[in-house]
Amino acid sequence: MKIPNPYFENVPNYGNLSVEEVFYEDGYLILFVLKSEKGQRFLAYCCEIRNEQRWILSQVSNQDLIDLIHNKVSVYSITTNSLEHIIVVRNYKTCTESFKQVSTHDLDELDLPAKGEFLDVDIEDYETYLSKLETTTPYITLVSYSAIWTASYHIQKKIQFINPSSFDKSDSLIETNTALYKGESVYVPNC
Repeated sequence: MKIPNPYFENVPNYGNLSVEEVFYEDGYLILFVLKSEKGQRFLAYCCEIRNEQRWILSQVSNQDLIDLIHNKVSVYSITTNSLEHIIVVRNYKTCTESFKQVSTHDLDELDLPAKGEFLDVDIEDYETYLSKLETTTPYITLVSYSAIWTASYHIQKKIQFINPSSFDKSDSLIETNTALYKGESVYVPNC
């Protein structure tokens, strides 16, 4: 099966999205990962193929995908826990695509995957992809940490980021002019 690159072009706020990994396909892609030119990842779920083709794209972190592959979370959970969704509709007659950003509560329950549906893949088949996700993680998911990560502004107006790999969760954090983030992904540049 030939996969176009990019798979979706000119997605509002995200640009071109290319297929990074395919989990399920059957003559067309059913469940797969898309990546933007800026490195944002989306779990794409094809929810309709009659009269039109429709996908739910849910922005995910690398950790979300790692947990999905290891069957720690269901496809439904990953989709509904995402804060950013794009509904893509491909009109078969005009061969055009439309994009609409929606919140989780605006998703049609009938379009969502079954609540107990896990990826249930052979992890060995995804070792290379897992390594890529684990070594190139530009985002950290703060929900999975018991500590609240902080970015402290110093007098020189430089930002100091806490390196997740060297942070001991038992350490205490000093809160001076601190930006706190909880329950969302925060970009951590390679400093």
